[in-house]
Order: sequence, then structure tokens, then C-alpha cells
Amino acid sequence: MKIFGVGLSKTGTSSLTKALKILGYKNSIHNPSEWLHLDDQKELIFDFDQLDGMDSATDIEIAYYFKELDKRYPGSKFILTTRGIDGWLRSCENHFNDQLSSSDAERVLHKALYGSSVFNTKIFRSAYTNHVNEVASYFRGREDDLLVLPIESEKKMALLADFLGIDGNIHRYPIANRAFPLPIWLKSRLRRYPVLMKLRNQFR
Repeated sequence: MKIFGVGLSKTGTSSLTKALKILGYKNSIHNPSEWLHLDDQKELIFDFDQLDGMDSATDIEIAYYFKELDKRYPGSKFILTTRGIDGWLRSCENHFNDQLSSSDAERVLHKALYGSSVFNTKIFRSAYTNHVNEVASYFRGREDDLLVLPIESEKKMALLADFLGIDGNIHRYPIANRAFPLPIWLKSRLRRYPVLMKLRNQFR
């Protein structure tokens, strides 16, 4: 059985990956962007074979392909992390304003999933609602296969462990990728060096 986190970026996907590792799914990956490529026609190609040896995977590459993953790996469990829309939009604005080092494939994915490769409040708000509704609709009648996990819940670990059928009450749900503000002068300097900006984003 594989576990797939199908929430959008900035809905706690990093924390979910850490929580899954705590619960025993050690071979887990977050944001497998290195498996995403463009073909000669600039169409997205995802290397699904890389997932064969994984316990779990999370973030937008997984969110975008959740229907294909359901068909390829029958019996898998899917987790839709959610977040209050206003907080999510604020976090996305900061996140996308920093993404100067995104690959061409990532930008195409952002356009396909969000409707834009640059942040736009109206477009992103609609994309978030559409994604949550699409996932819920797809799994309607299959409640054992989908867990909706609000990032604001204080019982996330218990909800997750119960969904997976394991004892997780002895563990605390981790908080990963916590955003931290940077002075404007420092952010400006980081923007001149995309490699440093990418490293900074990995620890957010």
C-alpha cells in the first residue's frame, strides 16, 4: 500500500511527509520535482516508475497526477491536506515571489495546476477551491481511501494514524517548513543568487 499526499503546496505537505516517516513510512519523498520533465512538445512527463520503490510521496507533482496514481497503484491511500484559504493565499504569495529558480517543468506544472505560473490572488483562490472539490468528488463513496486533513486541526496525528490503521497516539505531529520573515535588503541580495534562494526555500 502506498500513501499519496495530494494537497497543494503550502498546505503542510512537508509536515505530512515527516509525520509519515515517524509512523514508519521511511521511504517517503516530498516534492519529487526531479522526476518531472518536459518532452519535445513542452508537455509534462512524470517518471512514475520512480514511485515503485517508495512508501509515500507528497506535494504538487502528486496532487496533479492523483487520478493516474490511483489507477496505477490500486489500494493506495490518499491524504488531502487543507488550509484556511486566506492563510494559504498569503503563504503562496510569499512562496511564489521567491521562486526565481523554478525549472521550466515546474513552471508548466504551476500553470496547469494553479492556472498561472505567477501568483494571482483571484486565480489561485479559484484553483484551490477547484482542486479540493475535484479530489473530494473523485473519491466520493470511497471514504476509506481518502483522508481530508486540515492543517489547523490539533488532532492531525491521531486522524492520520487512525486512517492508516496504526497506533500513532504516542507521537506528536511535526511542524516542518515553518515560514520565517527576511529583511527586504537580505531578500533582495538572495534574489541575485538563485542557488542560495533555492536552498533557503528548502528549509521553509
